[in-house]
Amino acid sequence: MESCQLDLGEPASGSLERRLDALRSGAEEPALAALYFQFGRYLIVSGSRQGSSPLNLQGIWNAEFMPMWDSKYTININLQMNYWLACAGNLTELHEPVMDLLETMHEPGKKTASVMYGMRGMVCHHNTDYYGDCAPQDVYMASTPWVTGGAWMGMHVWEHYLYTGDKSVLERMYPILKDMALFYEDFLLEIDGKLLTCPSVSPENRYFLPDGSDTPLCVSPAMDNQILREFFGACIEIQKILGIDLEYGEVLKNMTDKLPQDQIGSMGQLMEWNQDFPEQNPGMGHVSHLYAVYPGCSINWRDAPELMDAAKISLERRRAHGAGNGGWPLAWQICLDARFRDGVSSDKNIYKMLTCSASRSLLNARSVFQIDGNLGAAAGIAECLLQSHLGLHFLPALPISWKKGSCKGLLARGGHEVDLYWENGSLSCALVRPRFSGQIAIIGKELSVFCQGKAVKTDRTQTGFTFEASAQEEYELKP
Repeated sequence: MESCQLDLGEPASGSLERRLDALRSGAEEPALAALYFQFGRYLIVSGSRQGSSPLNLQGIWNAEFMPMWDSKYTININLQMNYWLACAGNLTELHEPVMDLLETMHEPGKKTASVMYGMRGMVCHHNTDYYGDCAPQDVYMASTPWVTGGAWMGMHVWEHYLYTGDKSVLERMYPILKDMALFYEDFLLEIDGKLLTCPSVSPENRYFLPDGSDTPLCVSPAMDNQILREFFGACIEIQKILGIDLEYGEVLKNMTDKLPQDQIGSMGQLMEWNQDFPEQNPGMGHVSHLYAVYPGCSINWRDAPELMDAAKISLERRRAHGAGNGGWPLAWQICLDARFRDGVSSDKNIYKMLTCSASRSLLNARSVFQIDGNLGAAAGIAECLLQSHLGLHFLPALPISWKKGSCKGLLARGGHEVDLYWENGSLSCALVRPRFSGQIAIIGKELSVFCQGKAVKTDRTQTGFTFEASAQEEYELKP
């Protein structure tokens, strides 16, 4: 637990209940957000040990004989959200139950692909359970027929490697990822030079047809294309790292090139479907078409600024219609605020999570108890302080009320452990401890870099600067 700590000042006196009541009454206490972050890490430590089953919808805190959704693993957002914090929060070993579940799903997924679709490889749908059931679950058409949840889970394998550098997890999991890719190779339909998912849904939204009726069923929603683009790309990188299956990498590259691109709609929004359909529920909590902003990263401020702006409009429209008043939808929005580098909105929504969605115990307390709201919001807090998908970015969305503070032991992609200190809302010092030698890219204004009291040479880039680092050393970066 002590590998990562967040300090946002002295906590107020009194019980937690009184402190939360004071916050709801207008008091300011950033220390409550720090407590919420640490509580999220505690929940993972308590409920997701190595060798245990992964955290389900209620984690290990379900008290009901017949809980909502059977207390299973919903993989169109909820299971994945439970583990967004594991790597960034420096708990990478507790991420392993996700890999274990994928292994459990492998054989049932192969059977589902063969018996249900007559196709190679493996597939799962929007939900699974302790036994790895991969057949369609429920009869709710807005979620049931979706087949790209497996690829989303597969991205956790790649993310685990990016944070740890552990090639053994790639060797262990690649056969499963390959079987997923084989299924998509058979499942995707080529029409007019484009590879399309059909039938599909954009979880769990519906849209209006020209005759006024509504449906969730669609062809190639944005989320499918975004997930598959990043998943195929990860598989190709894994093949290069392991030096295997390089010829199949060419097949995946050709498939990637034929996936539909993201589009901007008539209101400047990122389009959710392959046509600019009106939503039946514009306040939908799922923001599925924003996957590529977070937890994906292919839509970002550097490489796709126009799509990034359109994604922000999509989120603003959702909020204008009432989305994200608590629980996991609000948690996802906090993570998106971080990627939009919006310290004002992140501050507002972390406050909303504490005042509107946290119970006296800090557990996520909407009408139905789920643990993902806690874990997703804690991941959002980490993302506000440190991002690493484009390079190390210190305090990219620091909530504006957190004027002074520190965070020790955040983990970045590349295996870098980072401590941050700030005063008056600006970075005063960062400490970087690389686990591997090599070049480190920093986003933002150039800083002075020191190692053991000696200055380290830096080189400017278009988005910041780089420096060469050695494993197990500590580097001090200051304005």
